[in-house]
Amino acid sequence: MENDEEARGEPESGEHSEQTRRPEYVRNQAYYQALQNHYQAVRDHHHQLMDHHELLLEHHYLVQALYKDVLKSHRGRSEQEQAWQSYQRALKEHHEMVEDHQRMLEVHRQMIAGRPHRLEPF
Repeated sequence: MENDEEARGEPESGEHSEQTRRPEYVRNQAYYQALQNHYQAVRDHHHQLMDHHELLLEHHYLVQALYKDVLKSHRGRSEQEQAWQSYQRALKEHHEMVEDHQRMLEVHRQMIAGRPHRLEPF
């Protein structure tokens, strides 16, 4: 009759058993460290993304205020021309910020999709 270790397919020797489990342990440690590093990077990027989002919203309110200034200004006067130019510059800048934010979102999606995977034993 086989003993319990043989029945489970494990070597009889405790020392030999420890050696056969060591590569798996090392793989797991490397995997969990990579996973922890990945999640930290994703978390840091998420904070950057949220900070940028907040700036984007603040800038949106600025653009809205400039547009209201354009509407309030008197037609044909230099005041209206200056208000219009300020609005146009701010709007262009806002569109660039939106494009930057979209790129940041895509990078974030790629970071999440790039999650480390457990390596299978050889």
